[in-house]
Amino acid sequence: MIETHGFLGVLRSELISARRLIRTRILVVVNALLIVPFFVLFTLTNGAESAYLPTAGVLSPQYSLPFFGAWALLISFIGIIFLSFDVLQKDRRARIEEVLHSKRLNNIELVLGRAVAFTILMWVAIIVIFIACSVVGYVLELNQRVMYGTFEPFSLFGWLFITAPVALFTWSAVLALVASACRIRLVIFIVGILVLFVEFLIGAFTPLLYSTYTTFGLNAAYFPSTFTPSIMTSGELLHRLTLLLIAGGAVLLAATLHPRRDHLNRLVVSTIALVLMTLGVGNSSLQILGSVSNQKQIARWTQIHSDIQRTTEVDIKHIEGKVSIFPGERMDLLVDIHCTTTDSYNGGNLLFNFNPGLRIQTLVLDQDPEATYQFEDGLISVVPSTEMPTGASFILRLDATGVPNPSFSYLDASKDVGKAVGMDGSLAAFGINSSLFQSDYVALMSGVRWLPQSGPYTSSWADPDRPKDFFTIDLAVELPKNWLVAGPGTRKSGPIQDERQVFEFSPTVGVPQVTLLAAEFARYSIEKRGLEFELLVDNYHARSIAYFEDSLNEIHEEIDRILDVTDAAGISYPLQSLSFVEVPIHLRTIGGGWRMDSVQAQPGIVMLREQTFLKANFQYIRQFQESLTRVGFESLENRNSDLPHKVRQIREYFANDLAGGNALDGIARNA
Repeated sequence: MIETHGFLGVLRSELISARRLIRTRILVVVNALLIVPFFVLFTLTNGAESAYLPTAGVLSPQYSLPFFGAWALLISFIGIIFLSFDVLQKDRRARIEEVLHSKRLNNIELVLGRAVAFTILMWVAIIVIFIACSVVGYVLELNQRVMYGTFEPFSLFGWLFITAPVALFTWSAVLALVASACRIRLVIFIVGILVLFVEFLIGAFTPLLYSTYTTFGLNAAYFPSTFTPSIMTSGELLHRLTLLLIAGGAVLLAATLHPRRDHLNRLVVSTIALVLMTLGVGNSSLQILGSVSNQKQIARWTQIHSDIQRTTEVDIKHIEGKVSIFPGERMDLLVDIHCTTTDSYNGGNLLFNFNPGLRIQTLVLDQDPEATYQFEDGLISVVPSTEMPTGASFILRLDATGVPNPSFSYLDASKDVGKAVGMDGSLAAFGINSSLFQSDYVALMSGVRWLPQSGPYTSSWADPDRPKDFFTIDLAVELPKNWLVAGPGTRKSGPIQDERQVFEFSPTVGVPQVTLLAAEFARYSIEKRGLEFELLVDNYHARSIAYFEDSLNEIHEEIDRILDVTDAAGISYPLQSLSFVEVPIHLRTIGGGWRMDSVQAQPGIVMLREQTFLKANFQYIRQFQESLTRVGFESLENRNSDLPHKVRQIREYFANDLAGGNALDGIARNA
């Protein structure tokens, strides 16, 4: 159906003629002038303000690819409209229309060659522009104007060589179809602009949950992670294949509607075109329906759990056991849950909430082997064979396996992050994944209930009928060798066997929830007055720490001063260690309830989002101080303050974090 010689001939001819057009050069220049200067502005702003404002971290080039990529595609789409709207009239003006009619060239080769030519023109321009941005960013990084000056490489590769060309080709094919069907330049131009405007509105106002499946690539809300990099998700890759199906159908349909006569069987080609487009639209619809179905499931869970009006009938006293984590695959959970029925218990079933993504292998109520249970919609209902009195103690042995479903989290949140639009769309900046179970990072947040808790799901402790349930733990965590895990209290290292290592957590005080964060961390630690403070970060992100190496003594003194204040107030830190842990940007850091408060402080853990402290350009402050001194102004280091300069920098930095990431507040929440 398609001969390579004819296709390549059209492609070469169209590349030469379109490249010479003034409009092409103007659009490429406009694209470059809008992207490169704003990239430099964002980079310099991040470099100058990231040491003062944690929220400036999102302006880092490493996270700005979705924003600049969306705008580069938008401008390129406009460029393709200008190239496509008069493609038929251009043949007449060039007096080659009769020549084309006389060639043994079918319309598929003609339409496909032009669509690919327009795609290549805009794609090459985008590649050059983004390479230029990367070079400029790298130069700024070498001059310490910014901590990290280039795009995240994995996401850049996926966007440049998969997302961008697929989106451009799909748009070129759609415009070719419009041009073949309409043939009036003004109408083609208006229809193209209207379709693009609708596409822009869809990308801007569709909830993040669906926008991946409803746009050509104009999704600027999802930030790439430098801690857990990936080229693209499986859902995104499937969507790109969907776009190719739609583009293929559009090319074939445009060929059948083209005014030029050829030897193709138009009925057969049209049928194939409609089949391809139906498959593409159907596949995209299935993806959207999958997300809708997931939202309905969340709504069902929320309704079921909120309808259960029960006070705390079971008091969890102690949890002991083992969790074996196989990153990216599964986790195995074997725990004994020591419980007591409360005064509110009136007999009947014992109710717990537990993540439905984990499959229960066995569940046994001690001293009652005939007890039965039902696990549905995130609720474990245990029915004793004999009535259990108030104040009775029992042990529930649970054996489960699987991967926690991140959707089963914060069911009582006042806003749904995945469905947020408009002003609420900024909630996506706090992360969208309530847990992570990847091959390079595992975050078992307490909010996903990977450990059972009594009663129906709630993440709000303001309800007097559902107060915090404190319990002690004795938990062993098995991980791959070279991995570290942060959890509640001191981490005790166990033996290494078969490339697996075991860590144990057994704090002496009760905790209301358990969160585990695991990865191949780089570790830095100090010990003060029997308390261990550790910093767990990605090796690549440890450059900011070197800035404070010459102030370690002052940092030690500041920690002593804080401990003196807490001791004088009669407040002591309840655990033996506190871990400051770096977490990926897409891990959700806001919880549920009407407040949707920060969850960056967990028992024994204070989370540091990857785009904040560890990406702050504190080196810029040193350069700024030197500039002040050269022109005769007093250095910032000489300002009146009881605190050393770099210690003051740390305190002021976290004091400016109004998004829940204040590490000092996190320490207070742990106490």
